[in-house]
Order: sequence, then C-alpha cells, then structure tokens
Amino acid sequence: MDPGEQLHVQKQMRERKEEMVAIFHSHPYSPAYPSAKDVQLAFYEDAFYVIVGLSESKVNEIMAFTITEGNVREIDFRVVD
Repeated sequence: MDPGEQLHVQKQMRERKEEMVAIFHSHPYSPAYPSAKDVQLAFYEDAFYVIVGLSESKVNEIMAFTITEGNVREIDFRVVD
C-alpha cells in the first residue's frame, strides 16, 4: 500500500473508532513465512500478519503470525466460508 494511502486509511479508521486486526500480503516466490524485511517492518504489534505463499500464481499456503520485538510466532486460524 502506498504510504500516503496508508496514512489516509489509518486516519479514517481512527475517526470511525475502527481497529486494524490484520495485515495481509503475499510471497509470490517464497514460503508463507515472515522474511527478515517483514520482521523489520512489523510496526503493528497488535495486528496479525497474514501471508499467502504462491506457487505458479496459485495459492500454496496461508499462514498467520504475530511479530513482537522481532519475535515471530505462528497463529492457528481457519478460513470460514
């Protein structure tokens, strides 16, 4: 997300008294596990980090984590229709 857009959305969320629950992104060429850069940029300790691993443009795996002070912890979750 563009940094300017991110600030705009965060302002809207504060005005609506909404809370960010999760941050989602994909890894098109690597496993669904936080990279060193992901850990370095994990500024929202209260949010879950959901990563989708892709293989040949298809979803290979979906995983969720908390990242606190550089510590990565996998979170169990399930997707419900």
